[in-house]
Amino acid sequence: MNSRPELFSLQEMQPGRFLLKGELTFRSAQVALRQVDEAFDAHPRVIFDLGGISRADSAGVGIMLAWLARVRQTGARLKFVNMPEQLMAIAHVAGVDGLLHSD
Repeated sequence: MNSRPELFSLQEMQPGRFLLKGELTFRSAQVALRQVDEAFDAHPRVIFDLGGISRADSAGVGIMLAWLARVRQTGARLKFVNMPEQLMAIAHVAGVDGLLHSD
């Protein structure tokens, strides 16, 4: 039996509002990109609460930018809230922090 926590997960807290948990890293990129497609398909407005993200790297910022590109293609809207400082710092250094609107 594996007691290791899940690498990445999202839980719908309210219609269209999801709590993201785990990592936004190179290791979790494929899982994170795949799991959120259903959220975008089901809701025209999506809020991702990043308060449950325990670890992030530059790939995490790339994942978030990919999510933004995906919703723009579908006409949906996406907002990030409770973004960890680590993610904001990486986005700032990369010069994309203005694209990742958060509260």
